[in-house]
Amino acid sequence: MPRDPFDALPPADRKKFVVALKRHLTPALESLKKFSDSVHAGRYPEWPGSFELSLFVRQIETFRLITNRGPTATPIQLIRDMNHRWPGMGILRTLERLVSSLELYVGRSLLAEEHAEAIKRRVDFRKGELQSLVYKTRKAGPADLDVMESLLPQPFQEMLELTSEDTLKQQAGARANNKLRTALAQSAQEYLASKQQAYIARLQAAQNLRAFIHEVGDRLHRKRLHGLAPEHIKEWDKAQRRDVARKRQKRRRAKKSRRLA
Repeated sequence: MPRDPFDALPPADRKKFVVALKRHLTPALESLKKFSDSVHAGRYPEWPGSFELSLFVRQIETFRLITNRGPTATPIQLIRDMNHRWPGMGILRTLERLVSSLELYVGRSLLAEEHAEAIKRRVDFRKGELQSLVYKTRKAGPADLDVMESLLPQPFQEMLELTSEDTLKQQAGARANNKLRTALAQSAQEYLASKQQAYIARLQAAQNLRAFIHEVGDRLHRKRLHGLAPEHIKEWDKAQRRDVARKRQKRRRAKKSRRLA
């Protein structure tokens, strides 16, 4: 008699285990590919369902059972292992295209430049000038036109040129300059606010897919979900590396101080 009832069970069939894992992974990958195809074709996004997304995550955890990775291995490490073992499935390629498609659908944030600058300077970007204008926590004035100018379309650019101080000084009724530029600033603020609301609506529509990428994606994939340009993400990476080095140096100095004390 076996000492443990489980000893009497036949050994696991590893081949069948792998076949079942790949069979369940395939429909999840197909749903991600359909989303990417729809976005690149300019159609309404074919969003993957919650079932397909959770199915993908479950297969990653199932794969953990047959890998040599330790229990602390991250999902993206397991995905890379899966992709190396089964290159024909194109798992990493599908995930990368998914992130690119989501970036394309969501678009760039109006606050990307300000966000990147705040990261670089290690300050709270939510207190920036553009932030207060886009979210209408204050009314725009003539001085704010310089802040908003680079984000405005061509018709606004032409109006800015026509209402510039140098132009109006040469015309009669220059006293109306301030009122005219105030009205233009507030119109520009409304335009940017509506554009930001559309961006937020797209973020909310992509909420489940963004949560999925945060769960299984790598560090770069997560950063690409913030509406930042590639150059901004590079600056973010540099700032984080500097912060890590700064903390490491601080610990070394504290340790040295304790030894000398």
